[in-house]
Amino acid sequence: MWDLLFYPAKVAMPLLLPPTGLVLLAVVALLLLRRWPRTATTTLWLSCLTLVLLSLPVVAQGLLAALNAPSLDAKARKSAQAVVILGGGLRRATPEYGDTLSSHALERTRYGAVLSKQVSLPILVTGGQVHGGTAEAEVMAKVLTDEFHASVRWIENRSRHTRENAQYSAALLNKDGIRTVLLVTHDYHMRRALAHCKEAGLICWPAPVSSRSTVSDSWIEQLPNASALSASSMYLHEVIGLFAMQWL
Repeated sequence: MWDLLFYPAKVAMPLLLPPTGLVLLAVVALLLLRRWPRTATTTLWLSCLTLVLLSLPVVAQGLLAALNAPSLDAKARKSAQAVVILGGGLRRATPEYGDTLSSHALERTRYGAVLSKQVSLPILVTGGQVHGGTAEAEVMAKVLTDEFHASVRWIENRSRHTRENAQYSAALLNKDGIRTVLLVTHDYHMRRALAHCKEAGLICWPAPVSSRSTVSDSWIEQLPNASALSASSMYLHEVIGLFAMQWL
């Protein structure tokens, strides 16, 4: 079922999530303005107001807080056998590095390197090719080795989404008798990642990377902006993913 829905979901998700979903809703409202003026006007205002609200940092931070993951437990450091770092996307064909990590993937990779050194555990990186190019796990491994001077023991380079991250990583780890891991991903993504890892038979301790800032340098940062809209979109993406897990 997941394989059949993979590409339709990849096409549908950008169209549903803001800002595209709300812009399309506003366009439909404009097209229907003459025929159903009251309904169309209400829909147009709702889409515009929702777009502004989701662009407010206070709203975005509140939404992400609803998906907040527990911080790393001290017991986890003693019982874990490996550090698993989930991929977070690539930037393709950059002039400086070629295929390189997105900002989210780099944050996860950096924290995974720090955590691995703190607990003296081997690292598994997971992430394959979604739209071509270099497998994400291979880029992560190179960054860990060359820039953070951390060794990578396992490279899982076939997965295309979180469920496959968990399945293929579990298969690699099971060969070495490893079942208990520290799972590194962003806090907003942790709930879904833990659920998929549980399905795959892994015992995971969450080691979340924070997606929220607790300090604001100026009131100007609280004005509507693209970064806050992106954060709200990530929240909605996770909610849709969690809902899909319950029904598929």
